[in-house]
Amino acid sequence: MDPKEPLKEAISDSNVFSQSTNGFSKVRKLLLKSAINYLTDPRLQFSANVDQKLFLARKGLNRDEIDLAYEIATELISKQNISDSFFHSNHSSSFLSKYSQIILKILLCSGTLYFGYLFYTKKYKNLFKVKLNQSDDAEEEQRSLNEMTVALYKLNEQIQKLNSSFETIKEFYTQYGLSNQEQCERF
Repeated sequence: MDPKEPLKEAISDSNVFSQSTNGFSKVRKLLLKSAINYLTDPRLQFSANVDQKLFLARKGLNRDEIDLAYEIATELISKQNISDSFFHSNHSSSFLSKYSQIILKILLCSGTLYFGYLFYTKKYKNLFKVKLNQSDDAEEEQRSLNEMTVALYKLNEQIQKLNSSFETIKEFYTQYGLSNQEQCERF
């Protein structure tokens, strides 16, 4: 369907042109057609109505023709908005577009996570690793300190056993009156 078709029908049905002669009617129809095109231009739709009416009056349209152009333009704009929303709703409900939107969202999320992970590994992982290594070093130092304490305790027990053995040997020598020289000669 041609988007200008309602424009042609509205202009041909209007009673504004029935009062004038044929040549004059064609000029007025062309003026009205250009006024409607001007009013339906999407770049100019949000300009002030007063400015639009003044522009159309300067171009030679009378008040009735300007009002008629406004009526036809508002109908055309509302029909275009309805057809646009219908097109978008049909388009968005198609099978492939739904899945393509889901896939695009998944790709966007996964890409964001991937680049976040890369950024983390390049910039911040080493900072956290140093802190973790310091805590690991502290734990390892604590373990080695505990092991050293246990080893020192065992060594202390061994030293005490040796001391008690030496005391026993010393008592044995003192009881039998042996001196160090005599013992060395025996062996």
